[in-house]
Amino acid sequence: MMMKKLLCLALFCFLAQPWIVLGQNPCDSIQIQGLLKESANLLDRDENQAGLSAALKAWELLSGCPGDSVLWRKAYLQTDHSYRSLATETVQKGLFNRTIDLAERDIALHLRMPNPVTDHLSTGYMLLANAHNLNGNQQLAIEALRKGLQVRHNANSFDPKISAFYEQLTNNYIALEDSAGVKKVLLEWEAFYRKIGKRGGLQAPVGLAVQWAMYYEMIGRPDLGAQKLEDTLSVYAEALKTKATFLGLAEFQLCELYAQTRNFKKSLFYSEKNVKLQETRLREQKGKLFTRSHYAWYLAQSARTAWNLYLETGDTAFYQLALQRTETSEKELRAMRDRTPDDGFRDWIGNRVGIVANLMEVRHGLYRQTGDLRHAALSFESVEASKMFAIQEFLHETYALQWGGVPDSLYQQEDAYRQEINALESNFFFKRGHPKADSLLAANDRELFIKRDLYRVFLKKLEQQYPDYFQLKYRQSAVRLQDVQTQMLHPDECLLDMSLENNNIFLLLIRTDTVIWLALPFSDSLEQALRLVEKGSRQFLEWQQLPEPQYLKQMQAYTTAAHRAYLELIAPVRAQLKEKVLLVPRDRLAGFPFGALLTQPNAHPAKPFQWHFMDQEFVLSEIYSASLFRFLQTRNPRQKLPGTVLAMAPFDQSAPEGGTTLPAGDVADLTRTQVFSALPATGLEAQKVARMGKGKALLGRDASKLAFQEQCGRYEVLHMATHSVANEVLGEYSFVALQTAEKQNQVDLLFARDIYGLRLSAELVVLSACETALGQYRENEGVVGLTRAFQCAGARNVASSLWTVNDASTSTLMVFFHEEIQKGQSYNVALAKAKRRFIQTKRQQAHPYYWAGFVLHGR
Repeated sequence: MMMKKLLCLALFCFLAQPWIVLGQNPCDSIQIQGLLKESANLLDRDENQAGLSAALKAWELLSGCPGDSVLWRKAYLQTDHSYRSLATETVQKGLFNRTIDLAERDIALHLRMPNPVTDHLSTGYMLLANAHNLNGNQQLAIEALRKGLQVRHNANSFDPKISAFYEQLTNNYIALEDSAGVKKVLLEWEAFYRKIGKRGGLQAPVGLAVQWAMYYEMIGRPDLGAQKLEDTLSVYAEALKTKATFLGLAEFQLCELYAQTRNFKKSLFYSEKNVKLQETRLREQKGKLFTRSHYAWYLAQSARTAWNLYLETGDTAFYQLALQRTETSEKELRAMRDRTPDDGFRDWIGNRVGIVANLMEVRHGLYRQTGDLRHAALSFESVEASKMFAIQEFLHETYALQWGGVPDSLYQQEDAYRQEINALESNFFFKRGHPKADSLLAANDRELFIKRDLYRVFLKKLEQQYPDYFQLKYRQSAVRLQDVQTQMLHPDECLLDMSLENNNIFLLLIRTDTVIWLALPFSDSLEQALRLVEKGSRQFLEWQQLPEPQYLKQMQAYTTAAHRAYLELIAPVRAQLKEKVLLVPRDRLAGFPFGALLTQPNAHPAKPFQWHFMDQEFVLSEIYSASLFRFLQTRNPRQKLPGTVLAMAPFDQSAPEGGTTLPAGDVADLTRTQVFSALPATGLEAQKVARMGKGKALLGRDASKLAFQEQCGRYEVLHMATHSVANEVLGEYSFVALQTAEKQNQVDLLFARDIYGLRLSAELVVLSACETALGQYRENEGVVGLTRAFQCAGARNVASSLWTVNDASTSTLMVFFHEEIQKGQSYNVALAKAKRRFIQTKRQQAHPYYWAGFVLHGR
């Protein structure tokens, strides 16, 4: 009994507000009972936040009742119910980070009880996994699901609810494109289903069949997947319909599979069923964005299927249906572009399941038949809408804070909140792998939960008090194709949007005087060529260690692939390209070194200085989206900047011998190295860059995270020559490594999530480090990492790298770059000329490995 009392007291310490002192309140069981009843009534009225507040207030008062186990149990269950109700509400609104907060807090509540309700604990893990999955972090979702699955198995290995965990596990492995992981889970699930037999219910075999169908789709056998689903539905569908069970997912999967096998009649049958179902749900849920996103998803699939039937049959009824479904889906996308404070941010999933690809395919077909550029313009606007969903949380918060009339004093208060929250969240990742993780994270989580709530209240007040802030934050201005032509492009520029959708290469070329839109087949040979160019650009040093015959063979294959990729991706529009090309590479092409492509066949595979690179013929730069590009290029600095260049080299020759160690923890585990060695060339690089720009160089321990955060807002150019790591699992935790001013031989990490909150007016940020253009890839959203973070923080242009760079050659290239800038060249022209100078003067380092990895995002 004493142990139970101690555990209850520990739980109270975890949940109570920081100003509450244990034992200061007398036991008022009547008031506590009243608060718990009030909480239940509020939850019944869907006032979930107020219901949780009442339950937590009851916890606050329980400090005086340590011996009343019945009251503690009742409060425990009501608080758990409050957390889960609010978590369900927030996930439906798309507030996934908020849901993660609530689910983690609910799990901690259970783990600190002497006899937790295992059913509720496992539900907490399921909520947490669902939020991580929707937030794009499948690895963390799998981790949570495995824990919840273990809880279920330990409690009752015959529990039918275990199936839900297997289903979600397969969904996450599918999102990671891990077919081996999917198959392993499905076999576990089948074994479990055979063990429990009929106790699994009617829905379980259908859910299992859906996941097998997805697996077959992954391995290129959609015919087997369709047959598996049809066979299962023929046995169970009627019985399920009598129970009013939702079959939408199974039927939508059939729609997808039949489209892949070109059985478009069956595909349209199932897609139209889902459209009607979502229309009903949309009315019932009064237009909630999460439902609208599913509606747009089904509409797009129906449009594509109807269009293919029109092409097969010539029946104009299918033509009209395809046009109608496309227009309605696009209307939903545009409507979701503007949001309200309650909508959340990443509040849809349509972009992750091919919605843009399907709409683009239909619009291009209509364009090809009619020649009407309006179809290209509408498709372009849909793509821009989908891209802006991914970054609106960060971009528009920053935009609103900087130009929404918010006083500096309040901005500083907001910055303090954000830095505290970032530090606490970072602690989570560094401590999760610790043997005493639960106890270490308890206090951290409690403080984090409170800080986030205070921060939300603070931002809510800003929205109420500053109308311009509210408008900038929630009402996005749409960028149209016409805007690109008339407002964004210079006469010597063109924009080339490239995407791989539904086995097609879509090339949209926009110039001030014309628009060209092509759809070309995406072949397996092109896929192989792209992979070889990427691999060869990164691994050239390894090839040099091969015997000469093998080395020459690799080089010949590389040049052949680089020219083939040029012929299929660029040559179809080569004659219409301007000298300066703004590339918008999407999906599979994000992070590809276009400058390394060869415009002519190569007869000298061992002599890269004689190759004809695309970077030598065009001035190439990249942009993430037209909307973000327009925002960055037209924004006005908040103030006249007193400084020109701030160059930082934290790991120059003054770095400690033996390197600087990265603290142990999950972030470290996701990197390729935990020790950062000295970079001898970076010190001279930073000094030369600063001298040319008449600025300041910070070396060694002077190049600290604190120094950067304090000074970065006062310079036109920020140049960082350091170590960095691209986090491919959690893009917001990609980082550049800086020194810690207070301690020697220790790294301070500047995460992408820290950068979002900086208040930059820089014209240029140069990330002279490894993989700074990489990060977490999210389908149709692109790469989430350092480059986008600096852009969202207000940097107009960012130069970053696609792979691990060579210290000495990078320093030379960067000095050339800044010398060209001092001559008055624009940043894109300066980088192009620097690369050409490098190839001419460093003939032994003319291979793209040494220079093609650096890309300018902007102009």
